[in-house]
Amino acid sequence: MAVRGATARSGCCRHRRVTGQSFETFPRERIFDPLGMKDTGFHVPADKIDRLPPRYAPDPQTGEFVVADEAEGGHHSRPPAFPSGGGGLDFTVDDYHAYFRMLLNHGTRGTERILSRPAVELMTTNRLTPEQTSALQAWARSVAHLSHGQGQTGGWGFGMTGRTYRGDYAPVGQFGWDGGSGTTTYADPDNRLVGILLTRTGMSTPDSARAIQDFWTTLYQAIDDCPACRAVPPGRAYAGGPAASLSSRHLMEPSSMRHWFDR
Repeated sequence: MAVRGATARSGCCRHRRVTGQSFETFPRERIFDPLGMKDTGFHVPADKIDRLPPRYAPDPQTGEFVVADEAEGGHHSRPPAFPSGGGGLDFTVDDYHAYFRMLLNHGTRGTERILSRPAVELMTTNRLTPEQTSALQAWARSVAHLSHGQGQTGGWGFGMTGRTYRGDYAPVGQFGWDGGSGTTTYADPDNRLVGILLTRTGMSTPDSARAIQDFWTTLYQAIDDCPACRAVPPGRAYAGGPAASLSSRHLMEPSSMRHWFDR
């Protein structure tokens, strides 16, 4: 499970006026259903709530991890009074993978056009001016003790960050986002790769950031450019060993990992 934004929050009201549809209906018809994202929505229905683990956070007094948000009866078990376009979607690994594969394919799924190529380019490339970039860097340094260095990739598109410099294994052009509930998802056009890590420990401790950093280091170190590796069929998972089928039975598990090498 992860909670992520679809558009800017203020866009929800404008969207209703332009389309005449509720904010829940429009993305369902235009994006979720065409991509087969059957488990994505603004809350988790009762018949699927058993697939959502609780969210954990450290006790401020003892440091012990405790349940901060139960699954059943918790924040994500009921529809929101006002769906947020800046954060609030619940989804599975498979659903989010389908969405990012669409972005990697310039807005298409197979032969079906979901988003226009220019729209994807606007979303995934840096739109910041030099002045805005300086302000972003200053802000990122000021909250490094809270974000633990996550989300500092240099640029910002529409709804996600875009990497403008190479400070680790990830190349310039990688796009995606690190979520406050302990998630990280990025697509890499150069390597035709989507990486997804979903946890339920949040970013309230450095441990979550370290797990995310270790995930990306492991993922990029596992890339092999041999001809046999390029023959791997899309949708197979590799983690330095035999292929394993991907499962979306559980929406999220603490410290779970999923690697995609769709090359």
